[in-house]
Amino acid sequence: MKVLSLFYLTILLLVFDGVGRAQSNAQLTLPQANVDAGDTVSANLTLGTPAACAAQVRVDFSIKNANGGTIDQFSMIGQVSKGDTSAHLTTTLARDRQGGIYHPEKGILFPCPGYENVKYFQVPDLPVTVRAIPDPNVYPTSADLVLSVTQKQFFDTKIAQLSKLEVQLTTKIEGRAADLPELRVFLTQIVESAEQDLTVTEGEYREQILKSKESPLPAFFADFHAQYQTLRVQLKAPIPGLGRANPVSHAKLIYVQQLKKRNPAEPNAVPQNLAGTYPSSAKDVRGTISDNESAYRIVKETGRITFDAELSSSPKGAHIFYKKLVDDSYSDYSGMTDIQKASFELATWNFKFHKDGCTDEPVWQLNPYQDTRRQVYVEFVNCRRR
Repeated sequence: MKVLSLFYLTILLLVFDGVGRAQSNAQLTLPQANVDAGDTVSANLTLGTPAACAAQVRVDFSIKNANGGTIDQFSMIGQVSKGDTSAHLTTTLARDRQGGIYHPEKGILFPCPGYENVKYFQVPDLPVTVRAIPDPNVYPTSADLVLSVTQKQFFDTKIAQLSKLEVQLTTKIEGRAADLPELRVFLTQIVESAEQDLTVTEGEYREQILKSKESPLPAFFADFHAQYQTLRVQLKAPIPGLGRANPVSHAKLIYVQQLKKRNPAEPNAVPQNLAGTYPSSAKDVRGTISDNESAYRIVKETGRITFDAELSSSPKGAHIFYKKLVDDSYSDYSGMTDIQKASFELATWNFKFHKDGCTDEPVWQLNPYQDTRRQVYVEFVNCRRR
């Protein structure tokens, strides 16, 4: 069993008096301390004014990113007796505490009996450097499936439905690839059909495969709902040079008016129908439907609703933050680069990397439906020279 190292820091802190003025006799006796995650950290706190009552006192330490946001933090807590100016603060750092240099952020003196407002005081900058330790534990991130023959046939049916939509799209735009309002309306109908099929598949998956209303659905369902809804918004946006895609009659009128205003000799006055090419709107719709097919095919062939990825950076030792495309905020991955094998739910993911001493925080988006290698690699370019 590891013996936790114990060290003492002497901190002389500023406290505010009754009218909010800070005393000026703050001193620091140690510039820095170094500990490992999992260690017990202790400090001796000396107040500039005797405590009015027995109360709890706390000092918060945190790591900030380049924008001033808090990446990670911990607190040291102790008790001060009535009339005393000293308190012993302590905390035991979690074994998965993120490594880095933690700076004191603020001190808090909790209220005396009968009072409810805490008092804040300034904290001298005595940083604590925490060294991260590897986590030997392997944690489940999600469950995989074992599909029966009937369930594999279920996905075959769903893949065939999406393939039929792809054929309809290709047939419609063959030789007529100009990005016109009529095409946008047709693409919107294709997207709506694909999302309706997704909703039906979602319900049938829950009934036929999960056989439970409470079990969570695989992440790729929410992923594709978000992507189809985004496509619908994009298809209603104005077409460059023409105006909005909807309604069709109005869009046609704008186009005719614009053609009348153009110089007949002006090149590219009429959108070109280039054989073998498609506008970006059609490519986006085809790409999303193709990814949807790929998701079904991956689950059918592997029996998994997860995938494995390799996470690496140059230089190594970067912190990893990750979120699904549909998530609002990032989560902190327990390990640091390089990670040879990490499992994630089958969905589109964004990975953000942070390394102490580097000001850039590169972000990599991983599409597991297309990227079969699933290797996430970033390079930091704005780092302090050692």
